[in-house]
Amino acid sequence: MSPFDAWLVQRGIRTLHLRMAAHSANGIFLARALEKHPAVIRVEYPGLERHASYGTARKILNDGFGGMLSFEIRGGEKAASEFIERLEIVELVPSLASPSTTISHPAKTSHRSLTEEQRQSVGISGGLIRLSAGIEPVEPVWSDISNALGSLDQSN
Repeated sequence: MSPFDAWLVQRGIRTLHLRMAAHSANGIFLARALEKHPAVIRVEYPGLERHASYGTARKILNDGFGGMLSFEIRGGEKAASEFIERLEIVELVPSLASPSTTISHPAKTSHRSLTEEQRQSVGISGGLIRLSAGIEPVEPVWSDISNALGSLDQSN
């Protein structure tokens, strides 16, 4: 590690607890809201009580469950693409984890080299979206996501 990189780590570590608290709070908020949306088939987030890993996550993640989650949109790959196009605040990015909320579409990015059958066998449908909750105020983010999903309800 270079001296400059070490300095950046040292500087950033001072506020890590604040950023992780916001990241986790936004993650659980978005997971719960997505779980209730009619355009969403499923939400995978260890902070949801019905999640298979909830018990373990609760034991080892004392201060929140983080901000990484995934959700599957009703309507498959076509609906996922439409959802992404309709977002105005949340950005589609190749690599998650940022101070801003971002998304990824695994069927078109990280897992695009797999056949549909291979993706399905590991739980990656065409409608799957990965989301990294940022640390910004969550209300505008949810409004953006909800509006993009809401427009799908009418077309799918």
